[in-house]
Amino acid sequence: APPEVFERLERERKIERIGPPSIDWLGVPLKTKNKTTGVMAVQSYTEGVRYGEKDKNILMFISEQVA
Repeated sequence: APPEVFERLERERKIERIGPPSIDWLGVPLKTKNKTTGVMAVQSYTEGVRYGEKDKNILMFISEQVA
């Protein structure tokens, strides 16, 4: 998500900032039997590193195995 999305979610108190701000992040739900039980997220602190659709698909695949 771009920084402006993160800032909006923070203002809406849907997320809480812990640690230094990341440049980009991507999160996916951890689901079991159609119930969300958690979240898996990755963050980038490197300028120019952005997550895309391919990264989301990989993280979704991993989250299905973890859950």
